[in-house]
Amino acid sequence: MLQKVSIKNYALIKNIDIDLVMGLNVLTGETGAGKSMILSAINFALGSKADKSCIMNGATQTKVELVFGDNNEMLYSKLMEMGIVFEQNDDCLIVNRILSLDGKNEIHINGQNANISMLKELASILVDWCGQHEHQILLNSKHHINLIDNYIGDDLFALKSALSLQIQELTKIKNDIKKLCGNDLDIQRNYDLLKYQIEELEQANLIEGEDIELIEQRRKYQNSQRIVEGLSEIVTLLDGNEDGGMVNAINNARHNLSTLSTFENKCANLSERLLGIKIELVDIIEQLKDLLLDYNFDENDFNRINDRLDIIKSLGRKYGGSVHEMLEYLGNAKRQLDEFEGREELLTNLNKKKINLEEEIHNTCEAISKKRKEKSSIMTKHIVKELQELGMTNTVFDIKFGVTDPTATGKDSVEFYFSANSGCESKPLSKVISGGEMSRLMLAFKIVFGETFHTNTMIFDEIDSGVSGGIAQIVAKKLKKLAVSNQIIVITHLPVIAASADKHYFIEKVDNGETTTTTLRTLQENECLNEIARLAGGQKGSQAALAHAMEMRELSKKHASL
Repeated sequence: MLQKVSIKNYALIKNIDIDLVMGLNVLTGETGAGKSMILSAINFALGSKADKSCIMNGATQTKVELVFGDNNEMLYSKLMEMGIVFEQNDDCLIVNRILSLDGKNEIHINGQNANISMLKELASILVDWCGQHEHQILLNSKHHINLIDNYIGDDLFALKSALSLQIQELTKIKNDIKKLCGNDLDIQRNYDLLKYQIEELEQANLIEGEDIELIEQRRKYQNSQRIVEGLSEIVTLLDGNEDGGMVNAINNARHNLSTLSTFENKCANLSERLLGIKIELVDIIEQLKDLLLDYNFDENDFNRINDRLDIIKSLGRKYGGSVHEMLEYLGNAKRQLDEFEGREELLTNLNKKKINLEEEIHNTCEAISKKRKEKSSIMTKHIVKELQELGMTNTVFDIKFGVTDPTATGKDSVEFYFSANSGCESKPLSKVISGGEMSRLMLAFKIVFGETFHTNTMIFDEIDSGVSGGIAQIVAKKLKKLAVSNQIIVITHLPVIAASADKHYFIEKVDNGETTTTTLRTLQENECLNEIARLAGGQKGSQAALAHAMEMRELSKKHASL
């Protein structure tokens, strides 16, 4: 439910805070005081279109904040889908929107940045708005089928879900058939092209990963001359040059040390150490010679590698950069060729599937249509009953069904028909209903649809349009009944509706000679009676008018207890 509304610098509203209650919240005031402005501000906070003209003169920005409590599972699910952090044990959901003169539009949901699209999605869960826009939806026949489906609810969900999947599958099958039944010349060209591509790739005898291995072998050959020259020079330095190399030098040094060891004992130890160096050096020389053998340059093998890589590169320009991609292409091409070669058989199977699926779709549509007609009959009776109780005793409300091509919603076309007078044939709702009748029809819909609402907050704007006298009492009674399990917010000019209020707010316009502002205050019981008396047309302070107001107030309490 909507617990609190804070409005700052919106049109003529400087600063208003409204604490709302569960039940019937009534807003009254003189004509032009700004009652609709309050609802406009709430609508602004819920994502309606707005421009800088709604910012109060002299202010740089307007801000409206809404606080919602007692939230439901659908809201938690939607917030999670949007990425808005919201714990289920949080006390409230806070929505605020700021519009500045520079055009900056800020939206926050529980302190987190949001956009208009997100706000509008949430609005449909948070508040059910009954105003001129909703009247237009009811007058537009294209929305009628959705209204019926919303009334039916979960009973229709499984059938519509199954139909949606069937329609998707049928679309896919039709596309596959269209591809197979294309121009015969184009089909033959594609067939010939696939055969050529497969032959070309198969003749290449590609092996997975061979391109990587060949590139490594070529790199080795390309660097082999430089490596051989370097290794040869090192072997020569160590094992053989004009002086005999380092091994020969070590042998000569050991011989001299052996001669000197007769005179110096340490020379024998040094000779032994040189022997260890010689052994290690000889091992290094042997490994270097072995490495040189690995780098024997084979020009024929080098040319073979380059030729093979040229073939792979040429094929890669047609079928993919790597051997892996080309082999994948070959696999796909073979599968497509198999499909072409089995085209007639495949077409036969697809057409069988198409016929079977069309039969399934027909049966599902029939089941949906049957369910709609059954529930529509019940819905019609309930709406007529409510309209009769609202004083429209001769009303005819009917739902006409037609047949269309199957879609994801079925094969039904639906339109509401209406007549307010006995003996008059019902006609399309939009062509015959008046403003006052429309208000009552909308109220009847809200009552009948009450259990299917996703929100328990309903806002009624101009619900009492064209209503007076005894009908006004019935409208008040209906609103009071609806308010037992829902939060109702309503602007009214009718005293009998004001008398039914669980909380009464008075809106007035204040002119101090320099500025004009709209203010709001919550009325106490005695103030409520005075306001009810004013709405009833009684003179201010008249005891008779107050007594009548008290009588209406007591009557509304009785209605609430029934």
